[in-house]
Amino acid sequence: MSVLLSAPPPLAPELAVQNRGRTAAAASAPPRPTDSPRLLMDLMDLRPPGGAPPGAPIAAVCRNALIDALRHRDHRTLTHSHRAAWLAGGVARGLGVGGAALAVVETAALLHDVGKIGVPDNILYKPGPLCTDEAELMDLHRGICSTVLQACGASDDLLAVIARVGAEDDPDDDARSEVHDLPGRIVSLCEAYDSLRTAQPYRDGYPHEAALKALSGRTSHRYDPTILDNLDRWVRTQGEASALDELLAPAQGAGTGSDPASALRAVRFCHIFGYLSLLETLYEGFCLLDADLRCTVWSPGLEGLLGHRASDLRGEIRTAGTLEFADADGNPLSDGDRPLDRMLSTGRPLAETVKVRRGAGANGRPGAGANADEWVDVEVQVFHLTDSDGGVRGVAEIYRNLNRPLSRPREYKELRRAATRDPLTGVANRGELESRLARALRESREEGRPLAVMFLDLDHFKSINDTWGHGVGDEVLKHLTTLLKAECYSGETVGRYGGEEFVVVCPQTDLAAAAKRADRLRRVIAETKVNGRSQPRPTASFGVAAAEPGDTVESLVQRADAALYLSKDTGRNKVTALTEAQRRDGADPAAAERRDRVADFRGAAAGGGFRLEQTVQACLAASMVTHKMRGFLEDHAARAISVTDSEIRFKLGHAGLTGRWGRRRDDCPVEVRVKVGAELMKTRSAAGLNDVTLVITPLGWGVKRAVWEERSGQVARDLRAYLAAGQSDVGQWK
Repeated sequence: MSVLLSAPPPLAPELAVQNRGRTAAAASAPPRPTDSPRLLMDLMDLRPPGGAPPGAPIAAVCRNALIDALRHRDHRTLTHSHRAAWLAGGVARGLGVGGAALAVVETAALLHDVGKIGVPDNILYKPGPLCTDEAELMDLHRGICSTVLQACGASDDLLAVIARVGAEDDPDDDARSEVHDLPGRIVSLCEAYDSLRTAQPYRDGYPHEAALKALSGRTSHRYDPTILDNLDRWVRTQGEASALDELLAPAQGAGTGSDPASALRAVRFCHIFGYLSLLETLYEGFCLLDADLRCTVWSPGLEGLLGHRASDLRGEIRTAGTLEFADADGNPLSDGDRPLDRMLSTGRPLAETVKVRRGAGANGRPGAGANADEWVDVEVQVFHLTDSDGGVRGVAEIYRNLNRPLSRPREYKELRRAATRDPLTGVANRGELESRLARALRESREEGRPLAVMFLDLDHFKSINDTWGHGVGDEVLKHLTTLLKAECYSGETVGRYGGEEFVVVCPQTDLAAAAKRADRLRRVIAETKVNGRSQPRPTASFGVAAAEPGDTVESLVQRADAALYLSKDTGRNKVTALTEAQRRDGADPAAAERRDRVADFRGAAAGGGFRLEQTVQACLAASMVTHKMRGFLEDHAARAISVTDSEIRFKLGHAGLTGRWGRRRDDCPVEVRVKVGAELMKTRSAAGLNDVTLVITPLGWGVKRAVWEERSGQVARDLRAYLAAGQSDVGQWK
């Protein structure tokens, strides 16, 4: 029975009082939990009831959910993980590894890169080697991967193997014995081998012999010759041409999938990884206790700070002897005075400064670390984790080392603000807006309350910039956001979606109320003067939608965006509210006209779409094409999709949640294929004029022909500047 209902001494009886059903006291429920408890609650909920089956390294449902999230985040990383697992399994069998140990090897190879779910796009898709700071951030997410796997109930063996992948060797660590470290060294070597074999935007893939030679130069505790020889033997006996080469073939698309449920799970994981990244940056580490006060997560940062291994504490019930505390003056804290005791007795979140003895150990076991038995000054925050009904599900403890010289809360706060705010207007940027909307939609479902979204766009804003200058245009945007923030209620979110488009998220507001409020905002905007000027006098068009059963963030935003376009198509400076039934049935008379005037695309697979194909005479040998394209990808912030000897595919721009093309170049996404001609393939080392074919297709919808021709023509000109000399605009638009 849960300690929330039947609490054993000495620490937990208060929890039982707080969670004895939904009594009359529930009428005075505490305020809505903050982001931290909600996201940490999501983290705890990753573990399925009953955990993993006996002998399994992780529950299959957790493994599949992580793989699905990685598929949505980055298909290239997913295919690399599958290839690494295929290789590691074969090498392990060749070395006599079987049973549960073999399952650990294959699962570790499959999941070793799931930390990349939370890596920012500019690093994850960078078409070049990582710099030192970027590599450090990637290492941070490897630690976050361990935290998430702990929450999923992964076995200690699986966590130990994944921790070895990509880690530096420590010859003084006695735990890395020949027997216990063999799975980790197998996975490390196979992962590194596949990384070398796979082509990157900035280099070709290594042939088999070249990859082995490169790894043999790195042989160490991880890359030892015995495992390398077994890898070589296994690949050769399996038939490289028929098996391995097929698996190493680049993916033919981004592979984001279309299942709404899996997409929502992927977004959920992205939110968890993003929050943990922030938590690991601001604090040293944290731990989670379940309803029985049993440790479910002990983050890697706490291992370094307090000297206790996660493998020693996970699954252990917190007792008075687990951690030793003292007050700021060094006086030991007795039962009832420790931070957790006090939070349980009052039922309120607590934050205080205390000392914790490092390496005192759990249940008499010695802790890890060279500085055992010393006292560490920390700030500890303790709070309950509650579910949507207000029931207490567990406890979180977050620690910050007060002696760390790099702890700069003000700078981190400023960094957080810079990452989530639009620099011109100060309102939420697109990323923060989408995160808040996802949270609001989840709360709307859980609590059964309405939710509405307003999408607004300034009318004829380009003419304001052209007539009055961009400085006045910026004043108009700032003035608009000031009005929106002043007119919005507490708990609502105003965000800049891009350019002159803004979104207002309105919790606890139905469609009719949101439409009335949007019309009031429209009138306020039309009647106001910008900084006292008589001109310009901007107006705005609004689209309004409310959450309906089965809605996702994307469907809700797209419906509000469709309503906005109806307002603009039927006169501007007006408000249109749209339900899903109206949108689907075309009940609005403007819908048919809009469909006739705007080309609707759902990616490159849509039939009858726009397409630009040009042939360029490249004064390059084939060996130089990839080198040239690396410079193009870096200069234009492009995302590489696949690279082969005969074709390079990449994506330029992004359309956001709505999928609709915007006005700025970056808001008009296209897919580009650079195909190397046959003559160029024959003369790999020779320079001369050879054919390179450029194929450009739009991604998204709302693509107007004039905008498409301007966008695709500019992309083609930019590419020719890298590949050719003296080429005219020769090609064909479709």
